[in-house]
Amino acid sequence: MTIPDGVTSIGEFAFSGCTGLTEITIPDGVTSIERYAFYGCENLTKITTPDSLISFGYNAFWGTQWLTTKHEETPLLIVNGVLIDWTTCTGSVTIPDNVTSIGEWAFFYCEKLTGITIPDSVMNIGWDAFSHCTSLTEITIPYGVISIEESVFYSCTSLTEITIPNSVTNIGPNAFDYCTKLTNITIPNSVTSIGYDAFCAWESLTEITIPDSVVSIGTAAFKGWKSLTKVIIPDSVTSIGSFVFDDTPWLTGKQKENPLVIINEILIDGKTCAGSVTIPDSVTAIGGGAFYGCAGLTEISIPDSVTSIGVNAFGDTP
Repeated sequence: MTIPDGVTSIGEFAFSGCTGLTEITIPDGVTSIERYAFYGCENLTKITTPDSLISFGYNAFWGTQWLTTKHEETPLLIVNGVLIDWTTCTGSVTIPDNVTSIGEWAFFYCEKLTGITIPDSVMNIGWDAFSHCTSLTEITIPYGVISIEESVFYSCTSLTEITIPNSVTNIGPNAFDYCTKLTNITIPNSVTSIGYDAFCAWESLTEITIPDSVVSIGTAAFKGWKSLTKVIIPDSVTSIGSFVFDDTPWLTGKQKENPLVIINEILIDGKTCAGSVTIPDSVTAIGGGAFYGCAGLTEISIPDSVTSIGVNAFGDTP
């Protein structure tokens, strides 16, 4: 099969399950093949790809004979500088210098991977690239990577050390979620946003310093830090999601000081309030989930200074 000229992208599931397809030529100009594009094309043995192709969605070729053959040739499948798949990787792995991008799910559930050396040539690491690599103990992200995408290191439960370079501006949702053994993390001054659940459910860290560059912190970003007692939040933070510090000793301590926990004029928590509550005039926003499940709250006075009320701010209140 030959795809006509003019096509620039092959969409999700485009040829999924086409068991009669045996070979395909992808024309110059195609830059991306999306997720599951050729999934389950079990008789597909030959794929001709152009140099223009630089983006591959996860499982794009899963279940094809072409991928099976490639697996037999090399444990690291690299196409046009993109590492799109692993097979038999164990122990410590060094990615070659010709790789510029690590694709989505590239090492997903590679449970025998204990170490990884990523060259400076890599500029992008895709979603879930190292998710569930439960034996991976440390990693250095090369300078040049701008964004740590969603769930990249999700549930890397043996990861104890990670280096984030000053080139990173965004830490995506679930990026380090359930990395329960991480003992140190430095968020560089280049980061402007921290996604939801980004650092959720950590056990060992006692404090976190958020740099002046950060303007937004997503929902539950630091939720469940069992040892967290100290948090430094700069004035630059203007958006704080729901339940960001729930189930941490730091929040419990703040609640004891004042049942209304206010950070940078944002009321982030009032769940221990009871009776009639008056929110002070200094507050400009009520965060999502701020009073969620607050059984003792009977009445609340909201000042004119408040311009926004977050999702589920008063959810599940009787």
